[in-house]
Amino acid sequence: MATPLKSAQSQKTTAFGLKGNLMTLTVMHLFRTDLDEVRQQLKSTVAATPKFFAQMPIVVDLQHLISHPYPIDFLGISNLLREYGLIPVGVSNGTAEQLQAAHLAGLGTLSQIKKEAKTEGSAKAAATKQPEAPDTRNTTRQAKTPESAAAMPSKLITTPIRSGQQVYAKGCDLIIIATVSTGAEVLADGNIHVYGTLRGRALAGVQGDQSARIFCNGLQAELISIAGQYKLQDNIDVANPNASVQIFIQDDQLQIELL
Repeated sequence: MATPLKSAQSQKTTAFGLKGNLMTLTVMHLFRTDLDEVRQQLKSTVAATPKFFAQMPIVVDLQHLISHPYPIDFLGISNLLREYGLIPVGVSNGTAEQLQAAHLAGLGTLSQIKKEAKTEGSAKAAATKQPEAPDTRNTTRQAKTPESAAAMPSKLITTPIRSGQQVYAKGCDLIIIATVSTGAEVLADGNIHVYGTLRGRALAGVQGDQSARIFCNGLQAELISIAGQYKLQDNIDVANPNASVQIFIQDDQLQIELL
């Protein structure tokens, strides 16, 4: 006897779902359009830490080329990025003509909230509501209490992180009471504390937390990064590589400060 046909309703399946989300993307601020110049700098940058840049999504920011009089070779730039293992996903802050040219090259458009606009909005809100000046000491205590209560457990590592090893602290800080060797990689959604010399790669705030910091008792790293902002070894300037330092974001730049 033949099996009855299933109803059309029962045969329905959901192939996919769409959901908005915020993710950290590396932004390539394009200052020049000459592909040879871009290739030369890209080659040296990726060669320093190839594993870090492998399959990295890239957004090309065009704000420095708004007045550029000539068409931009977006297809050439995309092919160049892919040649070095990066994945171009879109452009931002371009003119209407530049964005149209980018679309024809298969790139999307990503909106970017301007820092100035955010500051202006905050200033207007502050001007609208002017509460009485509180006791600074009490305010500090009250602000810290909820944060401490909501703090998540830290991930503690008591042994050295060897070359080739990767340690990730998801949703919390990473504390390492040892050294991080060259070729090793440590990542955390929160802060990174290294009670030893940091020689490998350290990436804090990997989910986009710009308030995250990196602390170490000796900075000789191959790469340091917070919320996508990074410095490679050649750009890490410390007078004493054995001194204790903290690394944080200020004015959209990584800052290194002695402790």
